[in-house]
Amino acid sequence: MGIKSDYKVAVVNTTNNDSVITVASGQSTSSILSCGGTSPTGLFLPSNFTSGNITFNVCKTPDGNFVPVTNFDGSAFAVAGVADKFIPLLPSMFNSVLYLQLSFSAPQASDVIIDVALCPIYQGVHA
Repeated sequence: MGIKSDYKVAVVNTTNNDSVITVASGQSTSSILSCGGTSPTGLFLPSNFTSGNITFNVCKTPDGNFVPVTNFDGSAFAVAGVADKFIPLLPSMFNSVLYLQLSFSAPQASDVIIDVALCPIYQGVHA
C-alpha cells in the first residue's frame, strides 16, 4: 500500500457552477439540479424558506421518472428544513446521483432559491 503522495487524483467536473435549486411560490417541488459529477453536501436555506420536511428525488436523466431517496427500511430519507439554516448532507448518499429534485412537506409561501453545497467526486489514479 502506497502513501498519499504516491497517487495522482483526478477531479471529475469541477466546472459545475449552477448549484442553485429554485422553488416557485405555492409549489412543493423544486427545479431540477444537474449534479454533474459532484455530490450534494448541504443545503443553504434562505430566510424566506417555509419550514418543513425536505425529501430528495433522483433520476438518471433530467426528464425521466424521478424516484425518492430512501433509508434502508424503505422509508423516505427526509431532513427537517428550517429557514435561514444550513442542512448538512452525507455525500456518500448522493455519489451516483445525476439529477436531484427536492420535495417539501409545505408549499413555499414565496419564491425560494436554495444554494446547494457541492463537492467534486475524487477518483484516485495510480501513478
